[in-house]
Amino acid sequence: MLLILNSRRNAVRLVPQTRKAVATTSVLRQDREGSDVKRDRWTEGDVLALPTGQEHDYFDRKSGQLFEDLNHFREELAVQASAFANSGGGHLVLGLLDDGVTFDGVPRMRGRTPTREWIEQILPQLLDYPLQDFRVHTVLRADQSTIPSERDVVVIDFGDSAAAPNQTADSRIYYHRVGGHSRRASHFYLETLRSRLTSPLLEVSLHEVRLRSAFRVRGRPFLDLALVARVRNNGRVAAYHWAVSMEYNLETRMRGREELYYFDRAKFPTRQGRAGGLALDRTLLPTLSADQDFDFGLYLWTQAAVGGGIEPYSAEIHALMSNFSVTLRAISETSVGPSTEWRLADVTDFVALTGAASSAGDIGIT
Repeated sequence: MLLILNSRRNAVRLVPQTRKAVATTSVLRQDREGSDVKRDRWTEGDVLALPTGQEHDYFDRKSGQLFEDLNHFREELAVQASAFANSGGGHLVLGLLDDGVTFDGVPRMRGRTPTREWIEQILPQLLDYPLQDFRVHTVLRADQSTIPSERDVVVIDFGDSAAAPNQTADSRIYYHRVGGHSRRASHFYLETLRSRLTSPLLEVSLHEVRLRSAFRVRGRPFLDLALVARVRNNGRVAAYHWAVSMEYNLETRMRGREELYYFDRAKFPTRQGRAGGLALDRTLLPTLSADQDFDFGLYLWTQAAVGGGIEPYSAEIHALMSNFSVTLRAISETSVGPSTEWRLADVTDFVALTGAASSAGDIGIT
């Protein structure tokens, strides 16, 4: 079943579900762990603290073997520079193997020029438009360093390019970061990136499932919840009027239990815990975020006695929430954002919901 909720009028309608929504890659990276894009310095400990075991969009590692063929090094550096500049920035570590812990280093000098300074000199001209927002660091060694004594490790910090999209100067190809790799950018991605200069660029995610209240109706727990969508303006233009559309996607095997889900507050068993308030200023400035709440209720079948423990409720809440996803799309006065699908289970505190259901008081409705 697919239910579409209009964020302005709070109305629900049913439509057939023919396929799941396909998430479109964001213009800016989804992984926010490395949001401190340009640092004052990098230490050996900082480099070793970068996550291992999976790919990340905000940083990459390259072995020092790249320097054995300088033409290949320039080509690879241009690709990485284009990708990071077009994807909100990030870090490129030179002289570190893919395992994230083994340093092989890069040569300290290129002729009579330190490698760090040499990279600073060649990097801007590897892209069109010339790259401007970057820093190059020589990593500071630890007291018990594992970096080869005759070599250095270099980190390049790339900022979010104001001139994006930037293409490689030689091959004239645009790249971006996706799935932990630098890939050729699609036409849609490039057009979206260019629109940042003239239109707000809104990115939306499912931030949390918030518990408002819990009570019993006819002996059964009802959870009054809010699905909180977080919108961030990644463009350079303010969004003065915006909204979020949310589609509810129930797995096929959950059909027949639709009566347990409530998406319209007017149909809740009670108005107890009703959320109030009206957002007076909907302007969303560049780089800032705002939340949009959607009413959501769960009416459980379980009728265990109050104080009887959480076990009777745990399995049912997991079943109702784990097979449920929402598709979000942010809309502004000048643009429509991509649709992305989010699983409720990824942002749900099941312990809190189960505890609330088990301790909910009876409000006496018959």
